[in-house]
Amino acid sequence: MLRSNAAHPGAERDVFPHVKDHSPSVLAYTATAWRKLLKRPSGWDGPVMSAGDCYRFQLSSPHVDLALTGPKNRAELEDNLAAVEKGPLSEDEAKWMRAFGRKVHG
Repeated sequence: MLRSNAAHPGAERDVFPHVKDHSPSVLAYTATAWRKLLKRPSGWDGPVMSAGDCYRFQLSSPHVDLALTGPKNRAELEDNLAAVEKGPLSEDEAKWMRAFGRKVHG
């Protein structure tokens, strides 16, 4: 179980390259970086991520098997599931989310 999100992508560098041959089950949490990824950071004029985007970001990694989600209600759960059904991120989506995550992280 490890933290992995657009604002904290360190697992991609520090963990994933070392476990790929061992195939452990990886559960990712804090997809929204404690909701920080759901708010527009100062100086950002592009789109803001949704919770569903955050889960897609996590699950687009071939190393992540499961993402924890914490919807407040049924509507949020349905939104999250609809987003995940879109499948892995496109290159453009990944580029945008990584840039957004860097801006949120500071």
